[in-house]
Amino acid sequence: MSLYPMNPLIGEKIQTNVAEQTDGWSQIATFTVTPLTAANNSVQAGIGLTGSTQIITTNITNPDVPRNVTITGSAGGMAGNVVVNGTDITGTAISDTIALSGSSTVQGILAFNTVGNIHVPVQVHTPHYQVETATVVAASGITQAGNATVIITSALLTDSPKTISVAVALSDAASDVAQKIRTALGLISEITANYTVGGAGANVSLTSLNYAANDATLNIETENGTCTGLTTEATSVHTQAGAAQDIVQIGCGSKLGLNHCFTRNTILNAYLNNALEGTAPTVTIDPVNISANTIKLNSSLNGDAVVANFIIPG
Repeated sequence: MSLYPMNPLIGEKIQTNVAEQTDGWSQIATFTVTPLTAANNSVQAGIGLTGSTQIITTNITNPDVPRNVTITGSAGGMAGNVVVNGTDITGTAISDTIALSGSSTVQGILAFNTVGNIHVPVQVHTPHYQVETATVVAASGITQAGNATVIITSALLTDSPKTISVAVALSDAASDVAQKIRTALGLISEITANYTVGGAGANVSLTSLNYAANDATLNIETENGTCTGLTTEATSVHTQAGAAQDIVQIGCGSKLGLNHCFTRNTILNAYLNNALEGTAPTVTIDPVNISANTIKLNSSLNGDAVVANFIIPG
């Protein structure tokens, strides 16, 4: 058994003034760590939930120092267990099961040194791509060649409502005009960056590329510009409302892993950037599992050094 550095487990004793009675010899130790600010997405930026459970092994960033992990849902009502698997400061495998609570951030209890994989539950909310459909109406076809006017209103466009002129020919039917509108919209980068342009016959549709909350402003208006023959259709049809996907973020919490297994809380004081904490830190102890021994300051972590002085019992 090594004596240097000092091994506190060899049970050194101190004589007392009472014959044949001794006391344990305790030592003051200093724990120092410099953690980054706690962040809700620092381990995994966002996991999209689906209709099946998933095991995530990619795009995982290990905590900067041994500390607990957090989970944050993207919407109210989200539920189910997230299981984080990894290792503690000694390299021993550990697992923490944390229950989702809507969009709240929920703290794990174990200090992870590495995160190997994350098990996520099934979605609570079914996501949908938003679909908007306009129908071109030209009962007798185009009676004068010129430009049809299309007005796209969308929260995703920087210049909404966006007016587009589409050249049409004499005698074009409604389906011909719709095809020319679909072609014109497909050439506008801001539209194709956010929507798939589709439709058939006299219909023109925009389908969002990403799951997102419904945009009630989305609209496709068609009318005569310099042409004649179109019936103004000011309002399109909300074919499918958009709905966001349930997302879970995995982050680093403020419970810092200690490098001793404690049988009782012997933390004397704590400092952040050399400033004494006026309120005692929250300390969790476990005599067996080192990952369950954590310290959480009353102050928010900010990238400065955390120092804690504690007694190592004799």
